[in-house]
Amino acid sequence: MRSAVTSGFDGDARVRAVTPPELESLSDHLSGAKRVVATRFHNVIAGLLSARPVVAISYADKTRDVMSDVGLGDYVL
Repeated sequence: MRSAVTSGFDGDARVRAVTPPELESLSDHLSGAKRVVATRFHNVIAGLLSARPVVAISYADKTRDVMSDVGLGDYVL
């Protein structure tokens, strides 16, 4: 999934794909982000909690549901 999401951004320093090992590390990464594109439910939640614009790439109803619940249902792929 990572390569599918980032393939069009090769060499663009503004785009980073990270897989932090723990929540605290994820929070550190998100604190410097301008936007979040997340494929996993908990990363969507972390992006929302960090008050960053979030686009969710969803494969589960729970992700679509939470994005709709916070008024961002149009930002789910």
